[in-house]
Amino acid sequence: MQVKIFTNKPRNFGQVFGDAFTYIRQNFKSLLVTIILYNLPAVALIAYFFMSMFNFYTSLFSYSSNQTTKAIEILFISLGLFVMLTLMSAIFLTVINKHLVLNQKNGTNEYVKRSDLLPGIFREIWVMILNIILFGVVFLLIVSVVFFIIIGILSLSFSAGFFGVLFSILIGLCLYLIALPILAYIFVNVFYVSYRNKINAISALFLVIKTIKGNFWSSWGTSFISGMITYFLSAFSILPLYILFFFQLFSRSGLYTSANTDQISVTTLILGSLLFVFAILINLCLVTIFHIMCVFHHTSCEEKKEGNLILEKINQL
Repeated sequence: MQVKIFTNKPRNFGQVFGDAFTYIRQNFKSLLVTIILYNLPAVALIAYFFMSMFNFYTSLFSYSSNQTTKAIEILFISLGLFVMLTLMSAIFLTVINKHLVLNQKNGTNEYVKRSDLLPGIFREIWVMILNIILFGVVFLLIVSVVFFIIIGILSLSFSAGFFGVLFSILIGLCLYLIALPILAYIFVNVFYVSYRNKINAISALFLVIKTIKGNFWSSWGTSFISGMITYFLSAFSILPLYILFFFQLFSRSGLYTSANTDQISVTTLILGSLLFVFAILINLCLVTIFHIMCVFHHTSCEEKKEGNLILEKINQL
């Protein structure tokens, strides 16, 4: 008889990965299938906007149409793509975090059903969109400050000569390898804690950072390893799309409607859209693995900290 995997549980490094795959296997229909079904309309529109953008850039240097019209066209395409990506992210984060929270609340032999995720889902998606925007604005402000600091360091390095530039590049690469995994880890857990505790993303950010203290390298390692797994597997899902574009580029008659026009053929647009939808859905499933691993590690750190606090109180008594 299989043992139910709960969200909150002290885990070692290996258990985080093992329990994440077991959790997905136990909840395949209620989690992965739900994520795919709920996101399918948004994913289809993303594919449409992406192929429209691809069509636009292939005709960018054509003088067959008004350049002002082209500028307006790319503006609407970019806006539509941004809105749909935000909506897809909000749906994904709401479904997976709600599933993880309900899983913890349910009993030992009670698994989350797809119907359990539906009540209040539209309001929760709207709240998640607001949290994504709030977190995005704060994140951009922080990145802007860091960017100007790096520019200042680089300008000083250039004045220090070749070794100064080389040293700055090495430091930059190290910071990149350290910062990117931990930022991804924070991003995942900010929205999990925000949903679980019913607080805004900024308040959740402080709670996540507080938990990371004393667990930095294990958090980084979890994010880095699970991120590498996700990255390499996602490359295979995008491969058919790249093959299509490269194959079609060798034959103008295959890519365009005719040799004298800049419009992509209908066949290429339809096939490209279908492959793009397939790639996004596969990547959503892969990101689910990454998300659960990061959340399992975070809740494990929380459980261990709470356990240590209880032991300290017992010792004080």
